[in-house]
Amino acid sequence: MPKEIKQLIADYLSGNIGQADAAELVRVLREDEKAEQLFRNMAEARALSSSVKFEEEKDRNFEKLLTKIEPYQSKKRIIPFSLYKVAAVLLLLITSNSLLYKFLQSGNDKEEVVYYETSVPYGSLSKVVLPDNTCVWLNAGSSLKYAQDFGKNKKREVYLKGEAYFKVSKDANRPFFVHSGKLNVRVLGTTFNVRAYSNEQVAKVGLIEGKVNVEVSDGQKSKQMVLNPNEQVAYNKATSEICKNEINAEKSSWWITGKLCFIDDSFATIATALERKYDVRIANGSDKLKNERFSGSFDVNCNIDEILSDIDVDHKYTWTRVRNVITIKDKN
Repeated sequence: MPKEIKQLIADYLSGNIGQADAAELVRVLREDEKAEQLFRNMAEARALSSSVKFEEEKDRNFEKLLTKIEPYQSKKRIIPFSLYKVAAVLLLLITSNSLLYKFLQSGNDKEEVVYYETSVPYGSLSKVVLPDNTCVWLNAGSSLKYAQDFGKNKKREVYLKGEAYFKVSKDANRPFFVHSGKLNVRVLGTTFNVRAYSNEQVAKVGLIEGKVNVEVSDGQKSKQMVLNPNEQVAYNKATSEICKNEINAEKSSWWITGKLCFIDDSFATIATALERKYDVRIANGSDKLKNERFSGSFDVNCNIDEILSDIDVDHKYTWTRVRNVITIKDKN
């Protein structure tokens, strides 16, 4: 393998590759299977070598969040939890779809647009640093895509499926856009959380710092709202309704620390989060559980059986597991 190819891959993984070199790297990866395998091997090695740094940063994020979040008192039943069991390993899983190149043809066949995409499987979290030094944390089952010429024009654009926490680098001359289905978020430099999974009926944008403009558009008509810190926009995909409410926005980003946090949530919502975090499928056959709501949080050391036990404080349910399928039923 030519030495210059290894250098191009190293430059790309470190975020220091120029436009001409990026185009050359893409050409080689498309034409040479050995080069593509080398790319994957080097990406995996970089992820492993960076895991300690990510873990330290995750802990710092967690401590920073704790200083900003006031203890939550729920009117509903509180799930027992411990706030201070920090640790565990942030799983950095590089797949064939992660940190690889994507190709989309524009209307002109002679013009090719190159996209980079990071995809995070269930059971994982990942962090992406964009060319402008914007940091993006991706939750399980999410993906982020951006063009190879990101930031070269008058605006910075990314495309999100799933959930992501953004810490956008300030640039008054180049606004930052997040596109997710009909949801469009415009910022200059701020910190916010976007949750827009395709299999969830409601998409949410919560603002932690700065100011953002949220637009919902179907191509014919649109509605916009401006968010200030600790405000959230919720968009119902089925009814096209959009509303704004006050929240403790820091709580919406607890997941970047590896923790799970629920506030007066239904078990269906909790089950969906557990499925993504632990890469399982939960079949709920309990009518009682469907009608209950829960509040509380779980640290990164908790396994799914411990969480289900904490939810079942009254010992009303039972569950069995066959491979990755968990079935819950009422006790007789």
